[in-house]
Amino acid sequence: MENNIGRLPDIKLNELLDEEVKIYENSLDDIQPLYEDRELICLSSSDYYSKYASVVLCSLIKNSDPNKNYEIAILTNDMSVYNKHILSSLISGKPNFRIRIFNITE
Repeated sequence: MENNIGRLPDIKLNELLDEEVKIYENSLDDIQPLYEDRELICLSSSDYYSKYASVVLCSLIKNSDPNKNYEIAILTNDMSVYNKHILSSLISGKPNFRIRIFNITE
Protein backbone atom coordinates (compact mmCIF):
# COMPACT_ATOMS: atom_id res chain seq x y z
CA MET A 1 0.00 0.00 0.00
CA GLU A 2 1.39 3.39 -0.99
CA ASN A 3 1.78 6.05 1.69
CA ASN A 4 0.57 9.41 0.33
CA ILE A 5 1.34 11.39 3.48
CA GLY A 6 3.65 14.24 2.63
CA ARG A 7 2.63 14.38 -1.03
CA LEU A 8 0.44 17.21 -2.21
CA PRO A 9 -2.53 16.10 -4.31
CA ASP A 10 -2.50 16.78 -8.03
CA ILE A 11 -5.52 19.09 -8.28
CA LYS A 12 -6.65 21.33 -11.10
CA LEU A 13 -8.70 24.40 -10.25
CA ASN A 14 -11.59 23.52 -12.59
CA GLU A 15 -11.91 20.14 -10.82
CA LEU A 16 -12.12 21.92 -7.46
CA LEU A 17 -15.11 23.95 -8.50
CA ASP A 18 -17.12 20.78 -9.13
CA GLU A 19 -16.02 19.02 -5.96
CA GLU A 20 -17.62 19.63 -2.58
CA VAL A 21 -14.91 20.36 -0.05
CA LYS A 22 -15.52 20.96 3.64
CA ILE A 23 -14.10 24.43 4.17
CA TYR A 24 -15.71 26.86 6.54
CA GLU A 25 -15.18 30.57 6.09
CA ASN A 26 -16.48 32.39 9.10
CA SER A 27 -15.71 35.44 11.11
CA LEU A 28 -13.91 34.82 14.38
CA ASP A 29 -17.20 35.37 16.23
CA ASP A 30 -18.48 32.07 14.80
CA ILE A 31 -15.77 29.81 16.23
CA GLN A 32 -17.36 26.92 18.11
CA PRO A 33 -15.67 23.59 18.87
CA LEU A 34 -16.55 20.71 16.56
CA TYR A 35 -15.56 18.06 19.09
CA GLU A 36 -15.92 17.90 22.86
CA ASP A 37 -12.76 15.85 23.26
CA ARG A 38 -10.23 17.09 20.74
CA GLU A 39 -6.73 18.29 20.12
CA LEU A 40 -6.99 21.87 18.87
CA ILE A 41 -4.33 23.22 16.52
CA CYS A 42 -4.42 26.80 15.30
CA LEU A 43 -2.33 28.06 12.37
CA SER A 44 -2.07 31.45 10.75
CA SER A 45 -1.16 31.46 7.08
CA SER A 46 -1.19 33.70 4.06
CA ASP A 47 -1.64 32.48 0.53
CA TYR A 48 2.14 32.53 0.06
CA TYR A 49 2.81 30.46 3.21
CA SER A 50 0.05 27.89 2.54
CA LYS A 51 2.64 25.43 1.18
CA TYR A 52 4.40 25.55 4.56
CA ALA A 53 1.08 25.08 6.35
CA SER A 54 0.60 21.94 4.24
CA VAL A 55 3.94 20.60 5.54
CA VAL A 56 2.75 21.19 9.12
CA LEU A 57 -0.51 19.36 8.37
CA CYS A 58 1.27 16.42 6.71
CA SER A 59 3.55 16.04 9.73
CA LEU A 60 0.59 16.24 12.10
CA ILE A 61 -1.31 13.58 10.14
CA LYS A 62 1.70 11.28 9.96
CA ASN A 63 2.36 11.54 13.71
CA SER A 64 -1.25 11.63 14.93
CA ASP A 65 -2.98 9.18 17.24
CA PRO A 66 -5.86 7.50 15.35
CA ASN A 67 -7.82 7.35 18.62
CA LYS A 68 -7.83 11.13 19.04
CA ASN A 69 -9.80 13.82 17.25
CA TYR A 70 -8.00 16.79 15.76
CA GLU A 71 -9.53 20.15 15.01
CA ILE A 72 -7.41 22.50 12.91
CA ALA A 73 -8.28 26.18 12.66
CA ILE A 74 -6.47 28.17 9.99
CA LEU A 75 -6.60 31.96 10.21
CA THR A 76 -6.00 33.84 6.97
CA ASN A 77 -6.86 37.02 5.15
CA ASP A 78 -5.72 36.30 1.59
CA MET A 79 -5.55 32.56 0.92
CA SER A 80 -6.73 31.56 -2.54
CA VAL A 81 -9.62 29.15 -3.02
CA TYR A 82 -7.19 26.75 -4.71
CA ASN A 83 -4.85 26.64 -1.69
CA LYS A 84 -7.77 26.28 0.72
CA HIS A 85 -8.88 23.22 -1.21
CA ILE A 86 -5.38 21.77 -1.22
CA LEU A 87 -5.11 22.13 2.57
CA SER A 88 -8.57 20.64 3.04
CA SER A 89 -7.82 17.72 0.73
CA LEU A 90 -4.88 16.65 2.91
CA ILE A 91 -7.31 15.32 5.52
CA SER A 92 -9.53 13.52 3.00
CA GLY A 93 -10.40 10.07 4.30
CA LYS A 94 -9.35 10.91 7.85
CA PRO A 95 -12.55 11.05 9.92
CA ASN A 96 -10.77 12.17 13.09
CA PHE A 97 -9.54 15.40 11.42
CA ARG A 98 -11.45 18.59 10.68
CA ILE A 99 -10.14 21.80 9.13
CA ARG A 100 -11.87 25.14 9.36
CA ILE A 101 -10.58 28.26 7.65
CA PHE A 102 -11.43 31.62 9.14
CA ASN A 103 -11.26 34.90 7.29
CA ILE A 104 -9.73 37.39 9.74
CA THR A 105 -10.21 40.47 7.59
CA GLU A 106 -13.80 41.01 8.67
